[in-house]
Amino acid sequence: MKIGRRRKLVSYTNLLDHPIRFNPFVFSRMFILWAILGLIGGIISGSYWVVLMLLTDFLGTWQGWLVIPVMAISGLLAGLVIYFIGDPGEMELIVNNIRFNKGKLDPKNNPSMVLSSLLCAASGGILGPEAPLVQVTGSTGTLLGKLLGIKGEELRSLSIAGMASGFTALFGAPLGGSLFSLEILHHKHSVQYYKAIIPALVASGFSYVIFAIIVQLGLGPMWNLPSYEMETFFDFG
Repeated sequence: MKIGRRRKLVSYTNLLDHPIRFNPFVFSRMFILWAILGLIGGIISGSYWVVLMLLTDFLGTWQGWLVIPVMAISGLLAGLVIYFIGDPGEMELIVNNIRFNKGKLDPKNNPSMVLSSLLCAASGGILGPEAPLVQVTGSTGTLLGKLLGIKGEELRSLSIAGMASGFTALFGAPLGGSLFSLEILHHKHSVQYYKAIIPALVASGFSYVIFAIIVQLGLGPMWNLPSYEMETFFDFG
């Protein structure tokens, strides 16, 4: 038998000895972690949104001149939360942690950020849901990575994927949320982390499905245009 045929026979034999494997990407460890993180992010975002709507409806029952003391009391409570629980930080701090702190987001700021933002957003204050949602979902990715012993760029990608799941709930657009989570990290000393685009997309997709189910968002067209039947040629004019 010639050497070429022997090599082919050996290669075919080795191929038959290996069992059939699943898609290495879809069934990889990191893909499953991105999906789980997206599910958790959707639950967090949906729960936050439900509480915010309930609190907004409750404060909305106060009308007329009572709006002024309600806003003042809400601002006072938010200030007390920040004073006793801690400074929640802001979006710039989150971005800097992703850039220069190895992608680690500290969850210790979550309670203060969530409570103060709920009080301010429901009463018409300047704080919105962007920073708390991104902080909580991003720090969830960091916590998940630490529990599993993930380090380096994979840990940073998990944090970015968590942030993307939070942005997706805000924008209602998985693609836009995942891209925006990468764009806000741009800095003159560091490039965008486009290596995390796949983790961000996967987490955003799973997050949006769970968020839509919790808030009963529903899926459908953005605009419902009535059907039109042309009567004459001049309808195009």
